[in-house]
Amino acid sequence: SDWFWWYSERNTSDQEALFDTLFRSHLAHVYRVLNQPVPEQLMQPIFAQERALAQKRGQRQYLTPQLSADPDPTREWGEALSVQSVASTGAMQQAGHGLRALRVAYDANHLYFRLETFKPLSGMQLEILIRHEDGQQSRITWHPEQSLVKVHDQTHGSQEIERMSLGDRVLEVAIPFSTLGVRLGARLQLQGTATYGGEVINRVPADQALE
Repeated sequence: SDWFWWYSERNTSDQEALFDTLFRSHLAHVYRVLNQPVPEQLMQPIFAQERALAQKRGQRQYLTPQLSADPDPTREWGEALSVQSVASTGAMQQAGHGLRALRVAYDANHLYFRLETFKPLSGMQLEILIRHEDGQQSRITWHPEQSLVKVHDQTHGSQEIERMSLGDRVLEVAIPFSTLGVRLGARLQLQGTATYGGEVINRVPADQALE
């Protein structure tokens, strides 16, 4: 099982390509011993696939999802931009915890965010970091003790957001562009973070912000 553990995004090395080649060659050998054809997938590097963001740039027009915290995201968020977490299966990793997905939509006046978690939200703190074109940053935070969503930035301080919906493993929020101080069409970089007890569990996207 340790072989699979090393594919976690938290384990990095300058020898990733060498390890990846060796690992896939071992698996291919198993197929040959069993007199079975080697799957074509084993010819492709796994690390390259794992490091890639699982994104779907589906939104082609305004999308105004109803904030209902429906466990099924396809009903209201099917056309939204989505980024999935790459979970680890290693015994020493925090597999199955933290953020599962970040979904983003917009219409003429609002940005909509949906954060999905692997486990119930109880005890977790969620945050979305927004980097603006001019270098400014905004933070959207949710704390389980207060069950409030707030936007924090250097210009306006902290502002409470009223339009939100909370489920067992889902947080949805609508934020006016005016609250963020951005215009429709502005380029933003986004990254969601889940923390527990003051320590980061994971980020989505993990390695780079979503644009």
